[in-house]
Amino acid sequence: MYFKNNSLFIFLVLLVLLINFSPEDVFAIKRNNKHRYRRHGTHCIGDKIGTITEEPKDIEIPEEIQVPDSAKFKFLLYAIGTAEYTCAKLDGVKYWNTTNYDTFLVNDIPIGFGPECFVVRHYFSYPPYKGGKAIYESIVPGDTSFVWEGPDASVPSPDGPENLAWIRIKPYATKGEGALNDFTWALRIATVGGSPPPNSTCGTDYEEGDTVHIRYTSQNWYYN
Repeated sequence: MYFKNNSLFIFLVLLVLLINFSPEDVFAIKRNNKHRYRRHGTHCIGDKIGTITEEPKDIEIPEEIQVPDSAKFKFLLYAIGTAEYTCAKLDGVKYWNTTNYDTFLVNDIPIGFGPECFVVRHYFSYPPYKGGKAIYESIVPGDTSFVWEGPDASVPSPDGPENLAWIRIKPYATKGEGALNDFTWALRIATVGGSPPPNSTCGTDYEEGDTVHIRYTSQNWYYN
């Protein structure tokens, strides 16, 4: 088993919550209420990034994506959002191309979950910058950290092909000041959902250029 029942329960809760908020909804609410961090008595900790600073022991990290022994665990965040895929064709072969992520990250789940709890947004960079194809952006007032990053290594999810691959992430460039600026490695693991439809549906059920948005959750671990 790669994660215990309590971790599975947390992600099931996340999946239920996904039904209620789209990423666009939560970003708008967060933006319009950026100075409010207590919602419906949930005691959400949304005024800093990274409150879980002890590395969990209930998830086995595949060797292919392990960080160097010298890397020190900094904190973890829980991610919830959508992966966007576009039906594309290359050399006559049709496939689903990953074209964006629209994802929000929170410090912890048991303490509560709502738009005011979101501390980081994750999305693609167009165009890529200094090799970084995606962005981690702080949405916490007073923390201006902003990171261009990209995958360094990946393995299929050990929990099934319907889940996004587990990846090791490298930062390529940063700006601003805050919690995200000094991480040297990150992991996206314990993914639930997020994989595209079968390639056979591109060009049959979907036309070239069509996009789909697949909901997913994950844990993101940061090291420095």
